[in-house]
Amino acid sequence: MFVRRRAHCYYSRGTFTTYSGCILSLNCRLHCGTAGGESLKTGAVAVIDALGFKGIYNRHAPELIFKVLQETRIWILDHVKELYAAFDDVLKFEITFLSDTVVFACTYTDNPGTDEAISIAVVGDALSDFILRMLESGTPLAYRGAIAFGEYEISENFLLGPAVDEAASVHEIADGAFIWLAPSAKAKMDAAISANLVSCL
Repeated sequence: MFVRRRAHCYYSRGTFTTYSGCILSLNCRLHCGTAGGESLKTGAVAVIDALGFKGIYNRHAPELIFKVLQETRIWILDHVKELYAAFDDVLKFEITFLSDTVVFACTYTDNPGTDEAISIAVVGDALSDFILRMLESGTPLAYRGAIAFGEYEISENFLLGPAVDEAASVHEIADGAFIWLAPSAKAKMDAAISANLVSCL
């Protein structure tokens, strides 16, 4: 069993617990790997943007801003890979920066019925770790945004797909530093809860 004491998250062969207190029953493996294929991926997509980013160059040196963002991107990718290293082969996590907007995506393909909820939960966990690190960085930033579920494709500089469109269209609705579930992601989580695949404490 892998225990994340600071976040009170517990991972084992049969249980997956997230920051939000959602326990997802699974008999599967997780892995941060590379998925191939020409079609769009299906999974969770979060679009978040930094509050107070406008004029940040008046508060911090541009070199420091770029350094913090670049280091944080590398850190979160390594962190998520290490976090799910006890599992294998079925999870792909991606992150890309577009100025003050950050996009997280996760595809999970192993356990029909819980794939959707697990990918949403992984993105939620990654967001929590990312935001905490950014708040504690040399250029503290708070973020708002939304998590959607659907088809997507992400490259270093380009994003596309229905999930990207939905998350991008609603991520600024939050009136403050909040990350919330867009309708598509909420529907997937509600369905998993109704089927007793997810238990929210």
